[in-house]
Amino acid sequence: MFSISDIKQEAYPAAYRRGKELYERGLVQEFSYDVYTEDGVPKAELIGRVKGTVEDHYDVRLVIDEEYAEVSESRCNCEAFCNYEGICKHCVAVALAYVNRRQAKDILNAKLGVSEKTEQKDIRTEKELKTDTSLKNLLNRYSMRAGSTYLLPENIYGKVELEPYFKMEYSYATVEFKIGMEQKYVLKNISAFLHSIKINEKVRYGKKLEFYHHLDAFTESAKRMIAFMELSLIHISEPTRRTPISYAVFCLKKKKKQTKKKQKENRRSKKKNK
Repeated sequence: MFSISDIKQEAYPAAYRRGKELYERGLVQEFSYDVYTEDGVPKAELIGRVKGTVEDHYDVRLVIDEEYAEVSESRCNCEAFCNYEGICKHCVAVALAYVNRRQAKDILNAKLGVSEKTEQKDIRTEKELKTDTSLKNLLNRYSMRAGSTYLLPENIYGKVELEPYFKMEYSYATVEFKIGMEQKYVLKNISAFLHSIKINEKVRYGKKLEFYHHLDAFTESAKRMIAFMELSLIHISEPTRRTPISYAVFCLKKKKKQTKKKQKENRRSKKKNK
């Protein structure tokens, strides 16, 4: 499904940033969308007016290909749309309005040929569709294809932080991580955390933090720490303990010995050269 990540790929960073500001300020007006299928492919036509500074408003029309998560058609009457590649800030604002208002059932209903009128007339059919196994499988397929980014609300997207806390113990160093935004929670199990990211699982840490674990939910520095956890940790201690803990152990003493050994070899080679 079309997501915020896909909007970023369609626009330059500056256009996305300004379009996001327009959307957050509530300047997208007279917005509507219609989901339909074309040759079996679910698509959505978006129409909206964005209040502007130079003119009273800008008219935007977008066609979203939900199958391939891309903008197949776009139009805006602003100068930037004609002069630059990619979608303009007004198109970004309308696309964000769509992503935040669209529901997964809109795509499913279009795929199955169920209209809104049919839903209103036959409530029993709607209930059956919600519990039907084939519908659940279809939803899961679209969810995995989009990487679950469409499940990330705007107040979570790119804002979850990871904070490391280092501690020296004899010849070892331990690092503990805390996760959150304004309020931080101790990350109790690193391996479970990494697994949640791998499967895009929804995890609850406390009253103020519950979200789907997709990389797009984290800040750039947090993403680097996640890569550090996955690739750079020498040993994660959970498998050797009865209760899960959240730090990794590094053998610093061994590294120091190796460094001294190299220094001695360098000194010997220098003496031989003299």
